[in-house]
Amino acid sequence: MRLSPSLALALALAACGGRPAPNPGLEEDLTQQDAAVRDDAGPNTLCTGTTARMEVNGVSPPVMAAGRMQYLDCCDAAEIVLTATDGSGSRLVVSWRHQAGRGPDLPVSLDLAHLPEGWSVVLYAGCSPSEGCSDPNDTVETGLSGTLSIAGDYSTYVMSLCLTAQEQPDSPHPVLHSARVWAPSVHAETPTPR
Repeated sequence: MRLSPSLALALALAACGGRPAPNPGLEEDLTQQDAAVRDDAGPNTLCTGTTARMEVNGVSPPVMAAGRMQYLDCCDAAEIVLTATDGSGSRLVVSWRHQAGRGPDLPVSLDLAHLPEGWSVVLYAGCSPSEGCSDPNDTVETGLSGTLSIAGDYSTYVMSLCLTAQEQPDSPHPVLHSARVWAPSVHAETPTPR
């Protein structure tokens, strides 16, 4: 039996306790940053609207986006996980880190092609090392472009991502030849004890 994408999303939200409680300050910061992301994106882009989208090697499956906290001593860190809902198994994970005391602090809107000192962004295909996966299908650390906006603090992040990755002729990739991602207002938060 195959679930419809909307039913699968409803079940996933119910199992996880639903969407985090609204935080007007975080949402306001990110709404302003989202406007800048869309304005910079230009016409004919993936990065508009309120629905997450991804395109991998020219294929655009329907996706569900989720945020995940990373707990590190050195850094603020989180991930945006995009999972295809069409049964194809396509999955991208965008992981970011901000080293304490270096570079701009939150809230921030980052140019992925020119990250400030103390910041890193990595695109994984399939899974990420934070999940205990030692061998993602592919890893892209250079050649990223677009914008990542982040608001919040060590317990809650609200993130929006407009990302493009294109393999370079001198550096071919085994899986990700091209990727584009739009993930607006993705929440990652520290779980509350039950």
